[in-house]
Amino acid sequence: MKTALNYFDGVWNNSGIITPVNILNNQNSIPLNASLIGSSVAQHQQAEGLQSLMDLRNNHGADVVVVFTSGMTDASGIAPTQYWINSSIPTTFVPNGSGVDLRAKEDGYIALVDINCDLDVTAHELGHLFGAGHVTGSGGGHPYLFDDSHADALYANIPQLNIFINYRTVVSDSDAECANQVFPCQLQQNFSGRPDHDNKKAVQTTALSVANYRQTPVILASPTNLWGYLVGSCSPPPYDHHRIFWSEGGSNVAINHYEIFYSQPPTGSYIYGWTRSFESTDAYVAGLDASVKVRACTTTLCSNLSAGSYLATWGCD
Repeated sequence: MKTALNYFDGVWNNSGIITPVNILNNQNSIPLNASLIGSSVAQHQQAEGLQSLMDLRNNHGADVVVVFTSGMTDASGIAPTQYWINSSIPTTFVPNGSGVDLRAKEDGYIALVDINCDLDVTAHELGHLFGAGHVTGSGGGHPYLFDDSHADALYANIPQLNIFINYRTVVSDSDAECANQVFPCQLQQNFSGRPDHDNKKAVQTTALSVANYRQTPVILASPTNLWGYLVGSCSPPPYDHHRIFWSEGGSNVAINHYEIFYSQPPTGSYIYGWTRSFESTDAYVAGLDASVKVRACTTTLCSNLSAGSYLATWGCD
């Protein structure tokens, strides 16, 4: 799987696509803890409905997702993108006010690949998500984003000039679209850019739009830099009065409030104490020393407790 994603990265770079690609989590695959069965269409529909997949996408901020599966009964992979590849309606690029086409943000971001298939299948299916078409059209009028959004497959055998060429580019269909099945067909690791077979133009047109599918991951960071001081001993008796401060930990969402937890004695379990809407609190300690930690909360979510703690001592007799 890592090699297949790196192969796609090579296709992207070899084709000179301006918008950079960033492969997330390319060291280890993430289990979906779900079984997909049946045809390519059936498995893709099952994947679309997986909450675990949606959560992983959101947590990692991924624009597109590759789901590696097995046992596909009719294909090596599938990557529907109805707005830029469609056999029943004319396709077109529909920019919003910012110049990007985000219609496929929620239903055109999954490439499904059978793990037992060839290395180039992942790049092939990802190419479809960017509007890259096969060598031949998929039927209907204007099925691809552009009339020349085709992969390339070229065969030439001119013995007099000692010329022999037989190749295909990555989004062509190796079974049906390689130009000549009699002689070996070399796979080019790129999107085609030859006139009338300009998949590169399609991918370059859509790349910025796909880059804006991103589901920005929620970063809800624990507070940092806990510190404080003793305001007064036996103030009022039998309490020792402490004032504690902390810093917001770098969240990318609005913090609604902070929850203060304490452990008394300090070696015990932390329990909820009280809430503050700002980055400091007073704490009154009696009987035993207490350790204080803080967590940050939105209106619906809370971070982990802070890694650091403040020791609020007690010495009032």
